[in-house]
Amino acid sequence: MTDPLRLVADIDAAILETAPEALPALIAALSSTIAKAAARQMVAAADRTHKASVHSVPDECSRLLTPAEAAEIARVPARWLNRRTKGFRFRRDLSRKQIRYEEKGLRNWISTQSPKTA
Repeated sequence: MTDPLRLVADIDAAILETAPEALPALIAALSSTIAKAAARQMVAAADRTHKASVHSVPDECSRLLTPAEAAEIARVPARWLNRRTKGFRFRRDLSRKQIRYEEKGLRNWISTQSPKTA
């Protein structure tokens, strides 16, 4: 692969060596080359975005759980979980009566809770 700074230096040298009457043709050629480079960059960026969104493997732990599933993991009643987790980042209120929990966030929260000593 050629060093981009070396290419710019070569272009600068070509501009200085070109006769004044040939500059319009050089400008047209450079404009065309710049457009090709910009198009290639846009295609590469779109390809990276497409691969990241379509071909990425979803994390199994990021699935949404029902209150019953989340309560089973947390080992607490679903009603307790629904009342005590309002405003938590892993809780998703889809509507007033539809609550879901991100599994990964729930498990992280559970791991930070200190065990109750009897």
